[in-house]
Amino acid sequence: RPRPTAMARWIRWIAFSGVVLAALAALGAHAVIAWYIGAPVAAKSPEGTSTMCAITFSSGGPPAEVLKHACNVPTPVWQEGTGTLLIKIHYAALNPVDSKTRARANESAWLGNLPTIPGADLSGVVERADEGSTFTTGDRVMGMGPAIPVQFWGTYAEYIVLAEKHITKVPAGIGMEQAAAIPLVGMTVAQAFRYAGFEPVQALALATTEATEGRAEGRHKGRGKREDGRRKRVLIHAAAGGVGHVAVQYASRVLGLEVVGTASPGASTDLAIKSGATAVVDYRSHKFEEADAVVGQGGVDVIFDVIGFEYESRAFNARLLDRQKGGVYINIFKDEHDLPRTFLGVARWLLGLGPTYGLAAVLPEAAVMHELAKLVEDGSLVYSCSNHLALLSRRSPDPNPINRP
Repeated sequence: RPRPTAMARWIRWIAFSGVVLAALAALGAHAVIAWYIGAPVAAKSPEGTSTMCAITFSSGGPPAEVLKHACNVPTPVWQEGTGTLLIKIHYAALNPVDSKTRARANESAWLGNLPTIPGADLSGVVERADEGSTFTTGDRVMGMGPAIPVQFWGTYAEYIVLAEKHITKVPAGIGMEQAAAIPLVGMTVAQAFRYAGFEPVQALALATTEATEGRAEGRHKGRGKREDGRRKRVLIHAAAGGVGHVAVQYASRVLGLEVVGTASPGASTDLAIKSGATAVVDYRSHKFEEADAVVGQGGVDVIFDVIGFEYESRAFNARLLDRQKGGVYINIFKDEHDLPRTFLGVARWLLGLGPTYGLAAVLPEAAVMHELAKLVEDGSLVYSCSNHLALLSRRSPDPNPINRP
């Protein structure tokens, strides 16, 4: 067999180094996230002490098979001086990531020890707080448990202990139901647009100020325009979805961008337009990468993608984003299967072969939650809730009411 040329050896070495660096980057990212989150402070109660009702699962699978309603779950222990709050939960939001995490629990490398209590979002009332804390007993609060690793979740329950930095007070003008819907979805969107140069606290605070003063939409005056003065354009996939309809509102009403969405015809398209999209592509009958709304008017400057995989490949193959003009591709993290494609996107960006590439994985930020809640209060952001479910108490005649998808 002929010996490989020097160029071939260099290519193999670079490829091998890339794989090693990608693996180290994945481990490093996990370590950084774990460092940010810190060790769990909600130690379980000793056997024989108080219990609460909660929904748990011990393995992956369909909800009717694996979700269990129990009222013998140990109540979390709150400890003085830990910078945490004991919260009586009033509402918990059910997000698509909850069902995906549960369905894939058997194969997920991110999921912690089982059994576990799902749910990241909450609204509730403070029951215990440190002396000198900015929170006091009886405060209405909203918050989010750290999303990665997932074992720190646990809002499908009556009580939870969370760090104060993951909690903010609920404004007087919104209800507890609205408050519980805000954190995970809102922060996913706001933090994702950091890759496009929009710092969420400043952008949201500016939007809140200008809404109070009665100014027009298109409020962000920084990076929201092209060099020719026209508004930047963003393509948002699944524009009527749980994350998508909030992303449309945030991009159009807070950042002042022109939004093109993808959605199915009918009610979904209507919701996307109501949320602020100027054009919607029917993904069932049209290829978004060929639609006039996407490629016309100078194309798009940002792609906000909650779908990924095939959609990402189609966007890059069609060269929808121009690196020289500051194009940004935002991939919303879904699970560990995203990582190989993400490393490729980041490598293209770093080697100067593609647009800025960002992988958005949400982390709780109280300041961002606070500003988002104020925009919900003044009506600038509207969350769509599709259903309501009750966490039945220990007095319920049905001990296991989990029977729906």
